[in-house]
Amino acid sequence: HKDQARWVQAPTESPQEGTGYRYSAVLVILLSEVLKLVISVLALAWTAAQGAESRLLVSSQIEAALMTPRRLLRFSVPALVYAIENHIRFAVLKELESPVTWVVFSHTEIPIVALMTTTFLGRQLSKTQWISVVLLLDGVMASQVSICEAKLGAPCDHLSDFPLTALCMVLLSAIMAASAGTATEYLFKEELQTSIHLQNSQLYIWGILTNLIVLLVQEQERIREGSLLAGFDHTVLAILLTMALQGLCVAAVVKHMSNVAKVYASAVGLFVAAMMSAAMADFDFTLPFALAAVVVISALF
Repeated sequence: HKDQARWVQAPTESPQEGTGYRYSAVLVILLSEVLKLVISVLALAWTAAQGAESRLLVSSQIEAALMTPRRLLRFSVPALVYAIENHIRFAVLKELESPVTWVVFSHTEIPIVALMTTTFLGRQLSKTQWISVVLLLDGVMASQVSICEAKLGAPCDHLSDFPLTALCMVLLSAIMAASAGTATEYLFKEELQTSIHLQNSQLYIWGILTNLIVLLVQEQERIREGSLLAGFDHTVLAILLTMALQGLCVAAVVKHMSNVAKVYASAVGLFVAAMMSAAMADFDFTLPFALAAVVVISALF
């Protein structure tokens, strides 16, 4: 998320005034869904090609998925929520001078996921696990504040240091992401034996349809001008690829582990990214960051 935020927010001059990007963010989101669908379909086809038994199993699962309207529509709601969350993310990053607000406060998803998991999935967390959730949120946000201060050379420890409107949008995005993740986990595990590639395909088909409608509504001028692909370069392709691979990895974690495991893995990833940045001389470890790392490691155990 951190690297993606940095790439997304790179200074650009858009041919379409008011978008804030030199490229169509809506098209990037749509193409990432298309790429995820292509990968999922190819993986499903590869599974079916492993033998007669595998082919029969995949065929029966596809038939079951198409059996009733409910089965056809079951992934439409999380796909819609994911689409909204993606568009909020791009809209917020467009308005921010620095992606720090997003990076710090998007981790409010951690307690929201824990709360939704216990409320809607009926999974109970012990007192120790709730303490772990609070410690994880505290450690991650503290680490990002320390990075903010190290990179900007200015304090980032007051709410006044963050744009209020953008902050509210980030919190809304965290709620949307947690909601979509919880719904997806429920649907994945409702039919645990069904191939993840088939379930992903269902989710991404609805994602494509949803984002295609958004594209046709929001990008009419680009479509008329024939400039829909304007601004696409290797950086934009990297954003697209990152979004697609991130979505597939998240789906695998949610299917075989849980949404809570996903947010924990995301928190650990921040520190892995920080160590890689330090190795490339792009980031200097500070005492506040080290103390925040201790808190996160304690939360994991």
